[in-house]
Amino acid sequence: QGSNRFLNRVFRFVMAHLNSIENISGSEINPENLTSEELNIYKNVHQTIKKVTQDVEVFHFNTALAFLMELMNSFYKSNVKNPVLWRFSIEKYILLLSPFAPHLSEELWHKLGYTESVFRTKWPEYNPDFIQENEVEIVLQVNGKVRSRVKVAAGLPEEKVKILAFDDPKIKKYIRGKNIVKTIIIKNKLINIVVR
Repeated sequence: QGSNRFLNRVFRFVMAHLNSIENISGSEINPENLTSEELNIYKNVHQTIKKVTQDVEVFHFNTALAFLMELMNSFYKSNVKNPVLWRFSIEKYILLLSPFAPHLSEELWHKLGYTESVFRTKWPEYNPDFIQENEVEIVLQVNGKVRSRVKVAAGLPEEKVKILAFDDPKIKKYIRGKNIVKTIIIKNKLINIVVR
C-alpha cells in the first residue's frame, strides 16, 4: 500500500505539471537566474542524484527509494511555478525512479514527449557545486556521550558553533559546576566538551 501511494503521488505530480512543461525543449538550467526557493529545489535534485546513484551502486535500494520519496515530498511542499525548473526536475526524477518502477517511468517519459525508451537515456549526473547541504546537524557530546544535537548553517565558524553548544540547555545541565578541560570540534559534525 505504501509503494502504491508513493507511485500514485509521483504520477499525479507529473500529470499536474504536464500541460506547463510538455512543450519545453531541453531542460538545462542557469542557476544564476533562480530565486532562492527555486535554487533549493535545484540543489535538492542534484543532492538526490548523488545519493541515489551512490546507493544503487552498493545495492542499498531501500535508502535510495527513501531519498526519492523525500524529494517528491519537497516537490509537493514547494510553491515554485517555474516550468523550466519543473521540466528539469521531473526528467531527472523519472530517470532516477526508472530502475525501481520501470513501467511507470517509461509511461511518464513518453508523456514528456520522448519517443525513445527511458532506459536508452543517459543516467543523470549531479553538479558538485550544488550538492552541499545548507544545514548540518552537529552532535553535542559531554565526555564522549551524546547529550544533544543542534542544526546550524553549513560552514558556520567554529566559535559560533561552540557558543551554540554551550548555550544548549541540555549541555548546560551536564557542565554546570564542572571544570572544562578542553573542547574538541570536528567541523560540521561534532563537538565534545571534556569536563571534570
